[in-house]
Amino acid sequence: MQATTSGATHKCDVSLKKDTTKIFLKSQKSQFISLCNNKNVVYNKDTLVSDVALNYLNVIPENKSDEALKNILLKEYHICENLYPRLGDILLFKLFNSREVKTGKEFVFEKRHQNKFLKSIKYDTVFDIAEWFFKRSNLNRSIKVEEYHGNDLVAECLEEFDFKINYDFSFYHNLNLKEVKNYRFVLINGIIETVGEIHHLLHKANENKEPYVIFCFGMSESVKQTIIKNNAAGRLRVYPVCLDTNDEHSLNILNDLAAIHSESIVSSDLGQTISQEIRKTLPVGKKITFFNGGLSLVPVANEADIEVHRIFLRNRLLEANAKIDVRTDILENRLKMFTGKRVNFYIPRHLMQKKDFTRELDYYFRFISNLSSHLKVVSLLNQKFYIPSDYIKFVEAKKKSLLSKFYDIHAIIC
Repeated sequence: MQATTSGATHKCDVSLKKDTTKIFLKSQKSQFISLCNNKNVVYNKDTLVSDVALNYLNVIPENKSDEALKNILLKEYHICENLYPRLGDILLFKLFNSREVKTGKEFVFEKRHQNKFLKSIKYDTVFDIAEWFFKRSNLNRSIKVEEYHGNDLVAECLEEFDFKINYDFSFYHNLNLKEVKNYRFVLINGIIETVGEIHHLLHKANENKEPYVIFCFGMSESVKQTIIKNNAAGRLRVYPVCLDTNDEHSLNILNDLAAIHSESIVSSDLGQTISQEIRKTLPVGKKITFFNGGLSLVPVANEADIEVHRIFLRNRLLEANAKIDVRTDILENRLKMFTGKRVNFYIPRHLMQKKDFTRELDYYFRFISNLSSHLKVVSLLNQKFYIPSDYIKFVEAKKKSLLSKFYDIHAIIC
């Protein structure tokens, strides 16, 4: 089996930095810290409350406020534990010592996921794909399968970033080429109203036949039709990415696209005009692929600059998680798109023509997709647990609600 350059994996740390231990742990804080350092602490399914939870819930209330908080915590703990083992402990850790809890999108396959599944595989090629993926990759990577005329299975790890975003795909319906290399580009924080605003770009595109990509928040119908007609006639190679302003998931994505391209955004807030900026020599991107519902990009920015933007997104997510009633799914999606990379599998055509082979291959990738969609790895007391994503979101919502109640109770009683 052959394999090309492997990309690095990245962990998404969304642990919270919020110290609420002083609310009612007080004298037992040191005992709790020693418990955290004990690697032998395990969840006992025969008891109603785990050892970890007892350290919180056995605290003797010193006042009415502590008593009210303890009763609320005990109730919420049992709600979580009845849903899924360890979920109550995760809730308590997120509240009182969130640095001990790390929820990641990177999934390291356990042997219990591998062995039984690998034994069920009939075809050697599917086995090779599964084994390679278990050992060398993670669920952040998107997967593409193509057939070719060779005899060997080839795995290709690409450094491309996949952005699943809504944009006007009608520009590409009649174009055969949806992959463009060495393109000039401009990022515009606004709508292009007239052809005159981008006249210089259209003139240069017609003159030098270079590809141009325009990232923006929309175009008037006259601008749109001008580009479509001239592209169809072969006079231009202009590829607009008109983001959907009605989709809140797309509103800040222009900043991520700018970070990938290591370039700034044209904005009227900075006193810039589209027509003036278009006249400048536009920067060059490496490679972009257009598909309905998204883009694939080879980054212009180096890994260090990309990591700076990742850290920025992580910090934004941490701030959002620490607030009450603030949506975090948009930031989570942005971070996910800015982390994932792609794996291409090239499979011999004679195998792809066998129905039982393609059926088994499809089953394997469905298995992978199911794990990616429904499980997250949670590190707790130096142990890893695989928890359904919906339950992690449930715990986050509980945490925010409880923090709000903590403050409300102290405001009323104290």
